[in-house]
Amino acid sequence: MWMKYLFLTVTFMLLAGLTAACYGPGASDKNAAPAQLSVAVMPDVDSLPILLAEELGYFNEEGVDVRVEMFTSPVERDSALQAGQLDGAISDILAVAFFADKGFDVRITSMSDGRYCILASRDSGITKAEDLKGVEIAMSSNTIIEYEVDKLLTSAGLDSSEIAKIAIPNMQVRMQMLEEGKVKAAGMPEPLATLQMSKGARLIASSEDIGEAPGIILFTGDAVGGRKDAITKFYRAYNRAAAEINSNGEKHREMLVKKAGFPEQVRDTIEFPEYREAELPSEKLVNEVIAWMVGKELIANRLNYNQLVDESILE
Repeated sequence: MWMKYLFLTVTFMLLAGLTAACYGPGASDKNAAPAQLSVAVMPDVDSLPILLAEELGYFNEEGVDVRVEMFTSPVERDSALQAGQLDGAISDILAVAFFADKGFDVRITSMSDGRYCILASRDSGITKAEDLKGVEIAMSSNTIIEYEVDKLLTSAGLDSSEIAKIAIPNMQVRMQMLEEGKVKAAGMPEPLATLQMSKGARLIASSEDIGEAPGIILFTGDAVGGRKDAITKFYRAYNRAAAEINSNGEKHREMLVKKAGFPEQVRDTIEFPEYREAELPSEKLVNEVIAWMVGKELIANRLNYNQLVDESILE
């Protein structure tokens, strides 16, 4: 009798061991479908590493299923984030501060590499930043463009009282007015700055002159809290794509320009940034953006770096 009992006990233990081997945590992780992330991109140079990582299958190779969604309107992008339709996005520090001020939890997880420019119209006679003293500059108000115009001109020695602005939020109208000389200067992001320069506009200053711009990648607090591993894999793929553009950008130029929805006219002239491996913004930059927003009464709360930035992903 005891032999039969021993046999049944050993058999049970063996079966339990096999079950654990087949269905335990390791096997489960191996067989489970990759975690999913939905990430918004915009038709700008910041988005190119994400688009290339998708095109070359880097996300799948790193074990994360990333659904990349193209938005042409920041307002629509931000609405989709608040509606829970997105986990992450190409965005900027200002947008994150607006969200945080209203109690919506999104976190900066890295910088992105964009380029923001001040252009002068062909016949304006403006050749340097100092020439813009008192000259109305077309831009969208309370945005990354206005912040960057202020930063570029004060860095060039102008006092804030010497910076004149005219609000032209519609980008197509702004471009047309610059091209026709109805405004002497305008703030533009890439690739639209390159497009305008191909039509005779003159580059006066760009974010590259000061070595910083407040473009970032964000993820929602829920995504950071619940899918940290997936976001880490996202960044492994992102860094691979950034390095690939730096090394072989010309090889991918036509595909990237088309995939990003850039104007055909800039296909051969757009200069790709030197993409950095993902890194966090400096506390100085974040604090400067917050101070600018508080000074313009765009946010009610004086937020701090730790409220906006998550440092755990890129540890």
